[in-house]
Amino acid sequence: MILDSLKHIDNYSGLGRIYDGLRFLAETDFVNHPVGRFDLADDMYYMVQEYATKPDNKTEAHEKYVDIQCIISGSEVIAVAPIDCEKTVTEAFPERDVWFYDCATQPVTVGPGMYMILWPNDLHKPGLTLGKPVECRKVVVKVRL
Repeated sequence: MILDSLKHIDNYSGLGRIYDGLRFLAETDFVNHPVGRFDLADDMYYMVQEYATKPDNKTEAHEKYVDIQCIISGSEVIAVAPIDCEKTVTEAFPERDVWFYDCATQPVTVGPGMYMILWPNDLHKPGLTLGKPVECRKVVVKVRL
């Protein structure tokens, strides 16, 4: 997992397609962008999401894609854990590249202009609040490995 600000994307210029995803996030105005799923290339797409954070969510992981989750407005907690933690698979949807788990996680607060890169070895539980729900706008760039 990497947690950083869009101001520092050049620190990750050696990450190939992931860096391309970071540049796309930094160079695109998402404030008025429509919500939905959009293709960028054969190996990359993005989703613009709007929602209210909530006290709990499912813990998930992916095998084929890296997530770059970037907060545009609002803030949220993304709880994380390493894939080798003690866990139980609760649901699996390989055709959608998502597995859901029951496991202990650690909360990380992510605010506007910040992003989290989540590798396939990072379990994550996005969209959380530690208090009152907050309206959040987020872009998730998915980069196929």
